[in-house]
Amino acid sequence: MTLNSIKVPLPDEGIIIRRTGKYHYVYKVLSTFRNEKGQPTNTRVAIGREDEKSGMLIPNEKYWELYGEASTSLIALNSIKVPLPDKGIIIRRTGKYRYVYKVLSTFRNEKGQPTNTRVTIGKTDEKSGMLIPNEKYWELYGEAFTSLNDAKSYPEPSPACVRT
Repeated sequence: MTLNSIKVPLPDEGIIIRRTGKYHYVYKVLSTFRNEKGQPTNTRVAIGREDEKSGMLIPNEKYWELYGEASTSLIALNSIKVPLPDKGIIIRRTGKYRYVYKVLSTFRNEKGQPTNTRVTIGKTDEKSGMLIPNEKYWELYGEAFTSLNDAKSYPEPSPACVRT
């Protein structure tokens, strides 16, 4: 079971669903008001994306902050922590969080400057120094756990994930 296989029902009210690229993102409407031109608008926060096959919500961390745990069998996504990978990562602070990036490739650009392509694999937990992984982490490093009960401890890495 991977993190993106945790699904919950869509909230009954107070949400907006917007298509961005190939995904349908679900937003919780926090407030509605009229802007300076008198047009209706709102403030909203993304709470996950819709699974097109099942119509269920694949929640993100903000969902758990706003709605709490849906049931005792589900875990808060930000309670899963794993050690930082030893190699091939970059850590950058953006706002109040330190995000961890997996470097996919390094090269020199047209000006001859070293650069890289990278993807975000999570953010660091400031207290423990461990990684709070996102869905991309599990895609790159393998399955997180075999059951929701095992989710709070990280598994042994699969052979495809072993760093040399």
